Amino acid sequence: MGRHNINIDFDLLGFRERKALNWVDPMKCMKFMMKWDIKNIHSPIPTMTAAPGQDDVPRAPSQPAPMLASRYSSASLGGYLLRDSLRLRHVKGIFIRNLQGEGITRPVDCYFELVNGTQKIFTSPIHPRTFNPDWVVGEKLKEIVEEKSISDVQDIRMTIFVRRENEGWKTHIERKFRLSQLEFVQPIKNGLASIGDCSSNAIIFILSDGIYAFPKDVKIQPSPVPMIKPTLKITVSAILQQHSDLQEMIELLVKGEKIRKEKELELGNLLKKKDKTMSKSRRIRASLAVLKKVKDEMDREENALELKLKLVDENRKELKRRAKMVLNFWQQLQKKREALLKLGSVEGSLQRERMTTRTRLHLRQFRMLYFLYGIYPVRRRALERKRYRYTIRDATVADRITESVAREISIALGYCAHLMQLVSKYTGQTLRYKIDHKGSKSWVSDECYSPPRCIPLFFKDSNSKSAIHTGIAMMLINADLLLSQSSIKKSSEPSGGVGSLLLHKLWELQNQLIPLS
Repeated sequence: MGRHNINIDFDLLGFRERKALNWVDPMKCMKFMMKWDIKNIHSPIPTMTAAPGQDDVPRAPSQPAPMLASRYSSASLGGYLLRDSLRLRHVKGIFIRNLQGEGITRPVDCYFELVNGTQKIFTSPIHPRTFNPDWVVGEKLKEIVEEKSISDVQDIRMTIFVRRENEGWKTHIERKFRLSQLEFVQPIKNGLASIGDCSSNAIIFILSDGIYAFPKDVKIQPSPVPMIKPTLKITVSAILQQHSDLQEMIELLVKGEKIRKEKELELGNLLKKKDKTMSKSRRIRASLAVLKKVKDEMDREENALELKLKLVDENRKELKRRAKMVLNFWQQLQKKREALLKLGSVEGSLQRERMTTRTRLHLRQFRMLYFLYGIYPVRRRALERKRYRYTIRDATVADRITESVAREISIALGYCAHLMQLVSKYTGQTLRYKIDHKGSKSWVSDECYSPPRCIPLFFKDSNSKSAIHTGIAMMLINADLLLSQSSIKKSSEPSGGVGSLLLHKLWELQNQLIPLS
């Protein structure tokens, strides 16, 4: 029997691996397979495919022998994982069902942490307001495990934190386990909806090959096919049968390889002849393509020139139109200039008339104010220690209001009210407080109130002293308003009561309006 290089595919623990054997006889292969089967008693029989010259690319395994169709072996051959081969990198999602506990009567926020020994592996995002949180970790957990080189042999501690409304985070579940303790529930394609009889706080793991859970959390259906341990006799007979099949396949492949090489030589000769004939046609096509490019370029240049000519014609027409517009605009400007010159002469005459009218108005205003202060003259007489005494038509406003001077105060305040009312009328200024002149029984009112608040400027009885002081203060505000338009420097205010201050401001107003004294 000849010596052949045989590649054997192993589907072991969910990972396919190819071993290259130097095949001598069936007994050597049988001994290797017996050794492999003893070490992995629950693993399926490896399937072998061979072909001379083939590379070591992994291929799908062939169907296992019927007597090894247990739940574990069939799952491994169909792409599922064995219990001892479960790793953190296989975890795709973690779901919790029927979240219950002390004080949990409404949906709560929750998240979990995975800790391997003292090393924190993974912290999930927060799942808001739920009794059945779902976390899909995907490739993120696999990347963390590979980056940190985490060993799956150690125990994993899973802690689930919950948070009720207006409270902080609390530890709800803390469970220490190994992935080998999980039990296979059902394939992923069946979904979680078909899982029934989940206990409270049940933790369900979604791995790459199916749905797993702890036996106490989910009621696991028993496998319909009993576990069958492959015997040495079955393994040896299967190896011998596969060996005979491989020998026949190798002979067919060697013959096919010879035929393939002969066909490749014939095909190479034909391709050389085809290349010689195709080179001439390629040169002809290349020259035709160059000529076509030149023709296309000339056509494009011709079209560009036509477009430029059209643009030149359009620009010429636009320039003519704008020239006409400029000429019309110039003529309109000339007409407007002549009209403005006429208006300028008219405006000059109107300005002169305006100045004349303003001068007359000022003279009229000055004359009326002069006559007014002739009727109500305000005089100042010097006293000792730089003190002054003010009078209006020889009447004064005493600082102390008594019944003996009440009549004189009422007369003086009536004079002041009439004077301020006429000055505001002649100068066109508005007073803050309205004055109602009625001789020695005058009033001053504040129209900000509804109805207006009226303050008397005369002495009625002993209770009207405060009202007279309030009225004099309102008259002082009106006097300040009349003096606000003054440009001369105001003198210092005299020492004394509000009556002297009122007459002092009227005296300053007199000197401002009629600077003759």
